[in-house]
Amino acid sequence: MVRALLHPLIKVVVLHKISAAVLTVLVLGFFTVGMGRLNSLWGMGSAQASSFLPTTTAASTPATTVNPSTATEQYLRGSQQFDAKMIWESLGDDVRATAQARGETADTLQERLDQTKASGGRVEAVRYIGGFVPERGDAMYFYVVTMLNPTVSTDTQNIFYVFTVGGDGKIKDIQ
Repeated sequence: MVRALLHPLIKVVVLHKISAAVLTVLVLGFFTVGMGRLNSLWGMGSAQASSFLPTTTAASTPATTVNPSTATEQYLRGSQQFDAKMIWESLGDDVRATAQARGETADTLQERLDQTKASGGRVEAVRYIGGFVPERGDAMYFYVVTMLNPTVSTDTQNIFYVFTVGGDGKIKDIQ
């Protein structure tokens, strides 16, 4: 019996997207009304019913505007201007030491930037999304960078960056 009822319903949903949308709204409406009726049957008002919802016990802090860090802005400006020195100086000591251990220097970075520029690559746009500066620990800054790299694609690519900046104001990590 249930199968006989569900088969035509599933057929309509699969074949007709509008029917699926209407059905979804109806099911959600019935669910909402049904929950209201169950709450009434249980003798609970909406305030009592909401007591079953999880509560947050941690103190919340209001959202604040966080200005971009100097180091992230310097790094991205250096990327736009193909200036390895500007990028290199924005990096923290540990990041530079790791790069140097791999044979990377400001000079080898400049060579790669020159190659990118010669092939037509460029940063089209930089959008700062926001930042998070905790009371203790490293700050995080979020960006979307629109880039064109013809060696990879003829279309621009939006790349999401997360910069971690240490207490010294220098970049500790880029994801």
